[in-house]
Amino acid sequence: MRVGVAAGILVFLVLLGCPVKAMQAAFGPPPQHTDAFASAREATWGVALLRFTPAGELQDVALSGSGFFVSPKHFVTAAHVIDTSTLIGRARGPRDEIRVFRTDPFEDGFHGPLRIVFESASMDAAVLESAASAPHWLRVSAIEPKEGEEVGLYGYPLAAWSSKLAPAAYALGRVGIVSGFGRDGNVRRMVTTLVSNPGNSGGPVFRLATGEAVAIHKAQLLNPAGQVIDGYSMSTLLSNLKPQLENLGVPAARR
Repeated sequence: MRVGVAAGILVFLVLLGCPVKAMQAAFGPPPQHTDAFASAREATWGVALLRFTPAGELQDVALSGSGFFVSPKHFVTAAHVIDTSTLIGRARGPRDEIRVFRTDPFEDGFHGPLRIVFESASMDAAVLESAASAPHWLRVSAIEPKEGEEVGLYGYPLAAWSSKLAPAAYALGRVGIVSGFGRDGNVRRMVTTLVSNPGNSGGPVFRLATGEAVAIHKAQLLNPAGQVIDGYSMSTLLSNLKPQLENLGVPAARR
């Protein structure tokens, strides 16, 4: 399995967060669970890139990471998760597809294809649109968590194949705390004590208290020499996507 891993050097700054105005909901609230991990598990899917020949035959499949629905139609992941140039050796072609899959059960194997409506390599974030409605999704929080707050991570770090269209994947969750914040260029990042594998890339970082998604998992944290700092990872705060989510009509929670 080939998995893309994106990482960068995070420069820590003391920054003040500003709450953003809640958007008008274009649809009702997502199904609620008392367990934040239950909500995250049902909204989180694995991401697969499918490459087709000019004749339309399936040539290659790469399990590239994770992602999560933030509305019945809109799916969020990291941009490097759908970067075909690093995962299947070339830029995305007109026949290539992005599909999602999940366990419990596999149903028909894949869901999709999904269409890209926003993609930013510098932000390392992407929003995709599904033609079919998802039954479960996570509410997006417009308020950043505080340092020391407990957060969870869900994703598909383990995956294997029994055939090209039958992945055997296992969704796993972790718990950590928010360690700090900073900027990577113009992008607001969050550092946590969450430890992950490459397949977690693109998965949701969410509040344990409410189940609200607050960030997109990016990678393990690196020091200025490019070495992994054990026990820490970084994510892209969903507040960076506020204009894009507003334009798509995705509601943001506000407390």
